Amino acid sequence: MLIRLKILFLLLSAPAICISASVAPSDQVVRNNDLTIHFIDVGHGDATLVNCPNGKNILIDAGSSSGFPGGKLRYYLLKHGGISGKALEALIITKPDRNNYNLATRALDKVPVKNVYLVGTEDNYGHEKFSRWLTTVEQNRKTFLTSDYFNAEKAPNAEISCGDAQIHILAASVVSDQSPKNASSIVLMIRYGEFEVILTGDATTATEDVILDRFSKEWLAADVLKISNHGSLATSTGGQWVKAIKPQAAIVSAGSKNSDGHPRKHVIERLEPYTLNNQTAHAMEYASWDSGKKKYLWHSSRQYSEAVYSTATNGNLVVKSDGSDFNIYLAGQK
Repeated sequence: MLIRLKILFLLLSAPAICISASVAPSDQVVRNNDLTIHFIDVGHGDATLVNCPNGKNILIDAGSSSGFPGGKLRYYLLKHGGISGKALEALIITKPDRNNYNLATRALDKVPVKNVYLVGTEDNYGHEKFSRWLTTVEQNRKTFLTSDYFNAEKAPNAEISCGDAQIHILAASVVSDQSPKNASSIVLMIRYGEFEVILTGDATTATEDVILDRFSKEWLAADVLKISNHGSLATSTGGQWVKAIKPQAAIVSAGSKNSDGHPRKHVIERLEPYTLNNQTAHAMEYASWDSGKKKYLWHSSRQYSEAVYSTATNGNLVVKSDGSDFNIYLAGQK
C-alpha cells in the first residue's frame, strides 16, 4: 500500500533542520517501534543498516571500492546506527564481491554477530580478513542461500527476527550468463504495516525477472526501492521491474562521478514517472554516455526535486517508518 512520504533534512551531528515537519535531534532518529533503515555513504559500495521495531539490527553489506575506511563505517554504526553494546541479529552479504563485504571485519570488530547469510561458497570470499573471520563463525550460524530459497508472499522469513517488520527474501543465487555474480545477489523486501521497502543488492534484470515470475505485481509494489548495482543501466532496473514496484522514493548507493558512470541518466528517468516530486530541492548527479567522445558526461543539479536520492550527493540517508507514514532524512549535501 502506498503511504504518505515526508522529506526532511537532518544533520547527523546537530539538531535537525526542519523543512516540512518537526523532527527529533539526530540521537533520537532511532526510536522504539519504528523501522529505521540507514543507507550509509561508503563511496562506491554498499552498506545498509536496518534497525528493527523490536530493537534488533541487521546489516546488509559492508563494502567499498573507493578506499572508504572501515573505521569510519564502524563509527557510523556505533554512533548513529544504534548498535553499540548489542549483538547484530544478522549480517547479510548480498554477493561475493569485495565492495559488498571488505569493510565488515573492521566495522564489526568486537560486535557479536548471531547469523550470517551469503550466496556462493566460502571459497568465493577471498578478502583475507573477511575470509579468516568467516572460518571462525560456527557452521550452524552461516547460511549459504541456494537458488530455490525464497519466502512466499504469505510466509515471511522465520529465521531473521525483526519484530513486527516482516522480512521476505525474494531471490538469491539466481543463475545467469549475464553478470552471473550480480545476478546471484540476495534481494529482500521488508514490510512494516503499510510500508514496504525493497533492497536489491546488485541484482540484474535476470534476478528481477525471477522475482516478477514468483510474486504478484500488486504484492511487489513498494514505497521505497534501493536502486540495484549503483544505478547501472547495462545490468539492472529494467522497465518491467520499475513498473511493478512503482516506488514513491528510490535510493542509490554510489561514489561521486565514479568510473562506471553510475547512476545512469536513463535509470533515473525510468523511475521518475513513479517517484514523488517533493518540491524540496536536493543535490543529484548522474551520467550519460557520449559515444562520440567515448566517455561519460556527468549531469549535476542542486535543485533536483524528485524523490530519488544518492549517497554520492546526499551522504548518509535514513528512511524511517512507523508502519503508516515514512520519512527520509538527508545527512546534508556534499
